[in-house]
Order: sequence, then structure tokens, then C-alpha cells
Amino acid sequence: MNLQGCLKFAASLGLLMLGGGAVQAQSNGSPALVGSVEGTVFDSLLVKGPLRGATVYVIGATLTTTTDSRGKFTIDNVPDGDHVLTFAHPLFDSASVQAPQVSVHVSPGGKTRVAIATPRGATLVRATCGGTQADQTGLLMGLVRDVDSGAPFPGARVASRWFELTLDRQGRRHYEVLETAATTDVAGVFRLCGVPNDVPVFVRAQSGTQQTGRVEVYFNGSDVAFRDFAISLGDTAAHAVPDSLLETSEDSTAVEPPRGTALVRGVIRDDNGRPLGNARVGVMDRRGTVATDADGRFSLAGVPAGTQTLEVRAIGYAPNRRAVVLRSGRTTETTMSLDRAPQRLESVRVLGKADSRYLVNSGFDDRRRRSLGWFMTADEIQKQSGIYLGDALRTAPGLIANYSTKGRTFSMRPMAGGHRCTPAYYLDGVRWFPLDQDPILELEKFVPLRDLVGVEVYASVAKAPAQFDPNTGCGAVVFWTKH
Repeated sequence: MNLQGCLKFAASLGLLMLGGGAVQAQSNGSPALVGSVEGTVFDSLLVKGPLRGATVYVIGATLTTTTDSRGKFTIDNVPDGDHVLTFAHPLFDSASVQAPQVSVHVSPGGKTRVAIATPRGATLVRATCGGTQADQTGLLMGLVRDVDSGAPFPGARVASRWFELTLDRQGRRHYEVLETAATTDVAGVFRLCGVPNDVPVFVRAQSGTQQTGRVEVYFNGSDVAFRDFAISLGDTAAHAVPDSLLETSEDSTAVEPPRGTALVRGVIRDDNGRPLGNARVGVMDRRGTVATDADGRFSLAGVPAGTQTLEVRAIGYAPNRRAVVLRSGRTTETTMSLDRAPQRLESVRVLGKADSRYLVNSGFDDRRRRSLGWFMTADEIQKQSGIYLGDALRTAPGLIANYSTKGRTFSMRPMAGGHRCTPAYYLDGVRWFPLDQDPILELEKFVPLRDLVGVEVYASVAKAPAQFDPNTGCGAVVFWTKH
């Protein structure tokens, strides 16, 4: 029975609501001995301050009140004795966080003061994740539900993947792909431990073959963050397509996902609230964008239902992302704003050449002299027009460009023949293992073309040196960057 039902039931038993409290007549007709409770609700998890609009109530009774703008409350006519107080708030309901319970003792005619405070993030992390919290990691909590029915998804998988870069004593770079995952409980609640809280990470939820889009989560240094996910069971565009299908497909159009059933409409404004025309709006990880009109309006059709991430870009403005929940066959309205990008100073021309000892020491020149593969130097890269990292590979022999909804990737013919294969990619001599995309698509997010000082392509395993043989039967692409 919910709180409102409890109130109606109590009224039918002869309880009279007075000034946010209740007076209960004793069986002999004399008034009960009562006192009052006043206090403050303070939240250190979501609001990080006094909690306004919280419904404070006495467990087992029908005594309720609501906190004011300062988080303060008063409950009168509380029977003398021991009681337990707690509160409810829509923010905590949506975040699947259990509100704390506080014990109080009320004396006849007295006034009891109490503070109800949510646990600190570090306390919640220790209680949920156990053990010692690793440095710069936090707890991500939330609810996974059906986007159309609202029903919770027990057994859904929520995962975050990221990469870390470390330097050894010799200054060599090492990349490691890390992942943390959790499964929702019977109520659809997940608790994802070990998520980095000092950098943005991407998280997605999946139930069976259906999944959400990737959502960017940033703790901003906090110990706990909250994010809900909604999955569409019926939208075929929300179906998870294995990367292996993209890698082995002879025709890139064969992996084109079907159009989604959701429609997103909205307005893009600048930081002064004025409509922003000619801004580009799209969905993360999906090809195709639309432009806003002179009134800043846009309409984006064919989007997968469920939780997706909208991306907005405009010249002269910093890009923006927002997670939205899209229902199957429905239209969702949204408004986003863009802040002006910091003013760029005039370019400064630096005369001289970068120190190339690192590239020489890596054996680049020696392998080039022996003609083991295909090579490009910094001067050759600079002369070849391009914007993205993959533009340096357009003329590489043995590489075939493939275009799909995920972008442009490259494939090779393996030694044993058969379907095309995805080459192994190396960055500064270290194997790059992808998160959930083709390696070149991820590398292009972190390495601009202007940072390249050398490229090696080995279309044949027979010609690849031992350090660049991935032992997969496919070739390798090696990028060298400035140090």
C-alpha cells in the first residue's frame, strides 16, 4: 500500500490530520501525550545540499510533512515514545537509492530535533562494492527498464569500457583496455563498481540481443553517479550488431542497420537562448545528421528507440551531448544549447624540425630500407591532404576501404584467403585493442592526423616483422606519433 493509501486507511479508523500531523483519541476520550519533531534533510549524493520537496514521514504512522527550500521540516502531534523517520523523494526513486532511516525519541510536550542525511558517497561505495575503493574510481547506480512498458529489466548487463595509457621508465606508451560490468537485480537496479570518476566514460545497457546507445557518464570527481537506461525490445534498429559481422562482410551495405521507429524533434539555442541555425544534430555512433533551420529547429527520424545520445555541433561553438529516452513509434521533444568555443589565437609558425630520434630508435628507417612494407614519413603525410587518421591510408597497397554506419574502416586479404580481415593496429609500437568499435574508428578519436610522423602498413603477414605480427593471419598498420 502506498503512502496515500495509508493515509486514507488511517482516516477511516478515526485519525484526524492536523497541521501536518495527527491526533489520535485514546479509548477513554482523553487526548494522547504528544510532542513534535523538527529537523533538516540533507543530501550528499544527488543534490549535495539541503533537499527541498522531500516527504518526511514516521514509519508505521500517518504523520507526514514536506521539506521547504532549506530542507527543513516540522511534524507535530507525534505520540510520545520511540519512532523511526525516513523520507521519499522523486530523485531517489528514479535513482533507486534507499533513503536512510533515523530513530528519534519524542517526549510529551517536547520538541525533538533531528537531522536526516544520506550517506556520503565513499560510505555507499564501501557498503556496495566492498573492500578498499581504488583511487579515482566510483560507483555508478541506476535502473534498467523497458522503454515502452516501464517494466524493470532483471538480468540486463550494464558495462563500461575505457582505455588507460601509461608510460614506462623508457618513455614507451602502453595502452590497456579495461572493463567493468554488472547485472541488474530483480528490480532492474544495477550497481557498477570500479568506474573511473576522473574522466568521462561511455556506458551502455544490453538485454539479450537488444541494447541502448552509448551514454557518456562523468562523475566530476564524485564517488557516486546515477544513470538510468531504457531498452527497446521491439525496435530492430536497437539490435546489437557484432563487430565481427562488420569485419567479415564483403559488402558494407549488408551491415546497414534498419531505420529505427523513434523521432526526435527539438530546438538548438546558443548560450544566450537565441535559436541557432545550421547546427548539425545526430545520434552517437550512427551515420547521418540533420541541420537546424533559421529558428534552430530540427527533426531527426529513424532513430533507434531506447536510451540514445544526441550530438550537436556548430561552427564556433563547443559540441554538446545529451542522453535522451526515445519511445518506440513516438516523437520526443528536446531543447539543447551550445556554448561558444573559446576564442582561438592567431597561429604561430615554429621553425625547425621535431626530434626524430624516437622514430629512428624504433627501427622505422631500417625497416623502410629493407622494403618490408609500405611506409610514409612526416613530410609525405603533410603533403597528402586529409583530416582524419585514416586519410593517411588511402593509397596504401593491400588495404581496402569499407563504409558503413559506423564510418570508414579498412580490411585486408588474409594469407589463407576467404573473407577480408581487419588488420591489427599499433600506436607507437604498442598493439591497440579496440573497446567496442573498429580500431581505426577509435584511434581517430584520440590521434589527429597532424600528430603523425610515420606510418607502416604490412598487407602480408610474411613481410611483417615479428613485433608487428598479431598472429591472426592478417596484416598490420603501425602509426607513429610525435614525442
